[in-house]
Amino acid sequence: MHAKLNYHQIFFSLTAIIVILFGCQPAPQEKKKERENLQPVKTLIEQTVQNMAYDVRAEGPHAFTGYFEHSPQFSMITNGQLIFPDYKTAEQVIERQWATSVVKLSLRWKQVKVEPINSEFAYVKAAYTDSSTLNTGRKIFRAGYFTGLAHLTDKGWRIRTAHWSDNNTSNPIAYNFSR
Repeated sequence: MHAKLNYHQIFFSLTAIIVILFGCQPAPQEKKKERENLQPVKTLIEQTVQNMAYDVRAEGPHAFTGYFEHSPQFSMITNGQLIFPDYKTAEQVIERQWATSVVKLSLRWKQVKVEPINSEFAYVKAAYTDSSTLNTGRKIFRAGYFTGLAHLTDKGWRIRTAHWSDNNTSNPIAYNFSR
């Protein structure tokens, strides 16, 4: 025996569900206020990213370690290859190999975009160019795109995950150190 559909009950049930769902959403004013509260986060991360480029130009590859999150959660990928599975590996490779083989490094960001997720995390996206002079005299130029997850630590904003895509797949700096 089929139960007879009561369209009035269905209509009222669906209406109640819709009211409940939309009632749980923050009002547009609250969303605007939340975005405004995250504006300082966005500004601090933009400054951190610019400081990273400045410090890399001044100090070389070693400067990157100060901007990476010092934790096992850190990882870095370049063109689809896992280069650093954690911070400890990154620090060792940068200090023992990269910093000793690169005598000059320049990093420049373009079109930096920061999208705060909340007060502790944000997405970072930017086009970049860099040039490296190796201790052999060889110069390497790259251009590409960076995406990362910034995390607020007790030492300030740090990059927790990083992905660099570049136009130079023969880049010995990234690829030789991952092997």
